[in-house]
Amino acid sequence: MKYLLTLFTQIILVTFMSTGCSPPSEDPTIRAYREMISYLSIGSPKKLWSILSSDSKRDLNQRLGRGLDHQEVPESLGLELDWAFESPFAGHATLYSDGTMKESADQKLIHTIYASQSWIIPVVLEKDTWRVHLLGARLLSPNHIAH
Repeated sequence: MKYLLTLFTQIILVTFMSTGCSPPSEDPTIRAYREMISYLSIGSPKKLWSILSSDSKRDLNQRLGRGLDHQEVPESLGLELDWAFESPFAGHATLYSDGTMKESADQKLIHTIYASQSWIIPVVLEKDTWRVHLLGARLLSPNHIAH
């Protein structure tokens, strides 16, 4: 059995090398969303702060009673981190377009399922880095779940 698995792996590698194919790379906006989920799950405020959009940072600063443009990482972000564990789909994300919003080179929407509900989370390009506007997330009506 081990021999067959090794042989199969070698065949796949030779196929990729000979055809010049490589697995498709993940969209950078989805990668940013997955990083945010990872930082939430490990409870790392510093890393989470680094991936949040400036709008989310401003909103969090306001909720924490800090200056709106305060860039230092707060000791506590005041977020309930347990939501990242509630759903096995929290890390599942796809690009979303409802056809009514104009596509933008510096903002994309991520679709995910959380607590059996369909959510859209904006991801924005700031200083050449995709950042998640977590506090800009919005719930979609049930008829959007099929997207």
